[in-house]
Amino acid sequence: MNNQTSGKPEGASSALPNSVRGALGVFVVVVSILVTLYALFRLPTYFNKRMNPTANQQCWELREVQSTILKFNKCTGEALQVHVGSAPSAASAPLTK
Repeated sequence: MNNQTSGKPEGASSALPNSVRGALGVFVVVVSILVTLYALFRLPTYFNKRMNPTANQQCWELREVQSTILKFNKCTGEALQVHVGSAPSAASAPLTK
């Protein structure tokens, strides 16, 4: 093909018109910026979950052992005896052996 008849350099044929290529380029740039901003806003949450995994799980659970209700902390290994029907300040006492 001759350069002067087509108006394009050799090997630069495209199936898309210039206006569509320009719009597609702008779209790609805008989407790239939005994805980057989303990733930057999510980064602190990601690192918080990686550095402090115990904050993301439930540590306390209640169990009944020999008709006594105990509150176990799976994260620290602490166990407290729970007195049902008592005031909140005295509702749990450290478990003694």
